[in-house]
Amino acid sequence: IQSLLICGHLPSIQAMSSFLLFKEGSVDIDIQNASLLKISVEDFYSHSGKLMWYLTAKQLNLIGS
Repeated sequence: IQSLLICGHLPSIQAMSSFLLFKEGSVDIDIQNASLLKISVEDFYSHSGKLMWYLTAKQLNLIGS
């Protein structure tokens, strides 16, 4: 897989983000409704993802205006 788009609702999108970013257990990540984030992952099972950017709904509205 070269790229993957994951969309979902809270809290499952928080759980997936935590899984991709952190090796040790789950971490409570504060993701707002209607936000968009990019996590760069070389190996889905290594839990070594990097948060590349995070945009809130307000920021997305500004971009779309």
